[in-house]
Amino acid sequence: MKLFSIRNIGFFVTMVLIPWTQLCAQQVIKLNNPSFEDWPQHSHPPEGWSDCGFFDESPPDVQPSGAWGVFWPAMDGKTYLGMVARHNDTYESVGQRLNDILWAGTCYQISFFLCKSPVYFSSVNDISGDEEKRSPVQNFVTPIKLRIWAGNDMCHKQELIGETGLVTNNEWERYHIKLSPKRGNYKYIFLEAYYETPTLFAYNGNILVDDASDIVALAHCDDKLKEEDPVEAPVVQIIDPVEKIDTKEMLYRLHAKIENVDSKERVFIAVNDYEIKDFTFNPQTGAFSTYLKLAPGRNAIKVIGSNRAGTDTDSTFIRTIDPLAAVNKVPEPINKPVSKPKTTINASKYKLTNKDGESSLKKGDIVNLEHLQFKADRSDLSRKDSMILDELFQFMQEYREVEIEIGGHTNSLPDGRECQKISQERAMAVATYLVERGIDFKRLTAMGYGKKYPIATNETPEGRKRNQRVEIKILKIGQ
Repeated sequence: MKLFSIRNIGFFVTMVLIPWTQLCAQQVIKLNNPSFEDWPQHSHPPEGWSDCGFFDESPPDVQPSGAWGVFWPAMDGKTYLGMVARHNDTYESVGQRLNDILWAGTCYQISFFLCKSPVYFSSVNDISGDEEKRSPVQNFVTPIKLRIWAGNDMCHKQELIGETGLVTNNEWERYHIKLSPKRGNYKYIFLEAYYETPTLFAYNGNILVDDASDIVALAHCDDKLKEEDPVEAPVVQIIDPVEKIDTKEMLYRLHAKIENVDSKERVFIAVNDYEIKDFTFNPQTGAFSTYLKLAPGRNAIKVIGSNRAGTDTDSTFIRTIDPLAAVNKVPEPINKPVSKPKTTINASKYKLTNKDGESSLKKGDIVNLEHLQFKADRSDLSRKDSMILDELFQFMQEYREVEIEIGGHTNSLPDGRECQKISQERAMAVATYLVERGIDFKRLTAMGYGKKYPIATNETPEGRKRNQRVEIKILKIGQ
């Protein structure tokens, strides 16, 4: 008979003497993509996470994409997870397979940064599933919670093992959650947006999720949750009055002081709820400044700084006057007759035509901005591009009921992921141009289609140039 070696005996004694709960307390489970990093896009879960929501509703989003009006900056990295619950009793969820097992009878701790976006526009399918009966676009802002499930097959939720209270904060806060599997050992974890419980009726709400921690086993289930080492919270202060550079051109310069923030990536500025990426920031001195080209009317400006302790925000308003507005405009009659909704619009003076060359545009028509040419693998707009887009801006100003989709397209040279990414960035660049000049972001949808819809061959330089384009689709003409 083979005898135990000294090493085997030592291992046996260790297993007998050390309690199983103490071994479990050393267990650390790492998530795949805990910061939910991906390129911003709606209706697509972040890389490493699978959609576990309802088959007839859209998946969760990688934010901030600008889709649904969400522009809040990430707490960690560049992107985060956005999920909603809906009034038709559907709610969004994502899941992934773990690299270790959640053991029954063991308690764990996990934490996330969570908040609620004050803007999350979307629509809801009719209960019958009829796509034509989708509800009007609504703002999903009622507070909801994050629930955590476990299971042993993808999207098969077997046991609710933890949850938060209602997430009501509009700025990032760290939530520590205890996970307590009781009925079995599990290989999968699921994050779910859900209503206040007990749920008397379903409603529309949103939750933003970022920077998940490791899942760490606790020595005992009655242990208190451990919080991270404290850091000083950020402090943001806009320096007023805002510097006027050229009021006729509506050009201003904004200065701010931002403390306890260690990098430019953790600073965010928005004008009319749309992100401005061109600014300077010195982490050592806290000095912040940026030039702003504003739109006519009231402009809401918001500066945000973030660190592990959370975020701080300061805001101000600048009201500008359109220098091109008529001074002696004749007021419209009080009893002006109500006009019928338009079904077509004439865009001839803006040189905008549909794919058949017609200037009489209707819902569903696609306008190819043929002269808008991005450099290879770039998404920034040139001065020439801005002149081309100015006609689109003037068109959107005149027809204030029009809503459009901005579609970015590429040729076949980059790989699939890079095609999707660059096309989305180009669509967002056009949307940013319009919003920064005063077009309401709720009238715009930015979509990246990559190389899926070529209009010419990719075998020739001329064909590839035609495929590398931005298109405008008319989504709505009038009320």
